[in-house]
Amino acid sequence: MFTAGGEVTIGRDDQPQACVDAAIAGAGPAAEAVLVVADAEHGADQAGGFGTGGQPCPPAAPCAVGSTRRAAYVGASDFHPDWGDRPPMDLVEHEIGHTLGWVHSGTDDAGNYRSGLDVMSNSAAAREADPSRRDAPGTLAVNLYLAGWLPAGDVAVAFGTADVTLAPSLGDEGTRLVVFEGHDGELYSVELFANVGLDDHLLQSGVGVHRIEIVNGSITRIEPVLGDPPEGALMLPGAQIWITNEWSVTVRDGWQVRIVDETTLPI
Repeated sequence: MFTAGGEVTIGRDDQPQACVDAAIAGAGPAAEAVLVVADAEHGADQAGGFGTGGQPCPPAAPCAVGSTRRAAYVGASDFHPDWGDRPPMDLVEHEIGHTLGWVHSGTDDAGNYRSGLDVMSNSAAAREADPSRRDAPGTLAVNLYLAGWLPAGDVAVAFGTADVTLAPSLGDEGTRLVVFEGHDGELYSVELFANVGLDDHLLQSGVGVHRIEIVNGSITRIEPVLGDPPEGALMLPGAQIWITNEWSVTVRDGWQVRIVDETTLPI
C-alpha cells in the first residue's frame, strides 16, 4: 500500500541520493520503502531514476526503511505537464522492481536495455509499440517467485528428462516456470510469454529461456539465451535449442516443452 509521505527539500548542488536520504529520515516506523519523485527534470546525460532493495530485513520485525534503506527515485520527466493526467508509469514500475530485489535483465555490455520481455529491462517496450500504453511489460517468472507472487507448486525443477506443459507465466495457475541447473553452474529458466495483458505488445506468444547468474546466493544477472529480444528471444512449437552443448530444450504443440540433460542419456 502506498501512502503520501510529504515533501523534502535539498540544496541546489545536492545529488538525488540526498533527496532519498531525507525521505528515509522522514519516513515513519511503519514504512518499508520510499518512492521519491523529484520536481525537477534530470539532464539528458543523467539516468531517469534508480532503485535499490537495500539491506536485508533485521531478524525481528518490523522491516522498516530506516534499517533497510529500500528506496526508488525518479526524476520529473515522466510527470511533465505535457503528459496530462496519464503520465507513463513504466520507469516508476522498473525502479519499484529494484526495491523488491529484482535485477536488470537483457542488457548489453554498455548497459542498454534490449529486452521487451521484462519490466527490469526495456520498461518502455510496450509504450514504444503502442503510444497509448502507460504500464511496463510484465516481469519474469523468477521475479514473481522471489516476490512470493508465484507459488512453489507452479514451479517445476527439471532433472535428467522433463516433459512439462507450460501455462502463461503471467497467468493465474498451472506450471508457469521451469528451472534447471546447467553444467556451467548457472541456473536456467523456461517460461511461456503470452501476448495478452501486460505483454500484449509482443507480436506473438512464445517460450523464453533465460540464464540466471547467482553469486553468493544472490541473483546478479539475467540474460535471454536466444537472439534479440523480444521476438528473437522466443521459441515457437517445433523449435529446439542447445545450452552449453549438454542440455536441450524443445517446444512442442500445446506449449509442451521437453528439457533433456543429454549427458544422462545412454551412449
